[in-house]
Amino acid sequence: PWEKSKHEITLVIPDWQEELSGDLISQIDSSTHPFSNIVVMVPDSISESLLHVDTSLHVSIERRSRPDYMDLCTAPIDTEWFMIINSYHIVAPYVELLFTDDKQRRPVIPFTPADDYHCANFRRCYEIHESSKQFSPENSMIIQDFDML
Repeated sequence: PWEKSKHEITLVIPDWQEELSGDLISQIDSSTHPFSNIVVMVPDSISESLLHVDTSLHVSIERRSRPDYMDLCTAPIDTEWFMIINSYHIVAPYVELLFTDDKQRRPVIPFTPADDYHCANFRRCYEIHESSKQFSPENSMIIQDFDML
């Protein structure tokens, strides 16, 4: 399991409508989770009301300077690790993250095999896999854009 005393994890939440991330943030204190702070990536059109959501975690609201698909790369992270989920999710009552069972305790990133059974019959998966071949022609897996540490 994650040792909160040794490492901090930022939870990054890409958002498009303030009600969605506000709901997620307002419920996070009722969850047992490893997160030490939250960064919410929002478009310019969202109001400042998110700043008033009550939680024990530090919440930073960041207005996007790039398209939303760049949140993974542009979110300001001050911790060694971060996890990104979008605002359509909620945090489970108990969050346990996967790590390697060795001295380094590196996070395990879930993936989907880019084969006929797991990916080719699903349009979005197929499109992502085809795009990935532009920079890695031998790529054989897809990593989803949420639930990733």
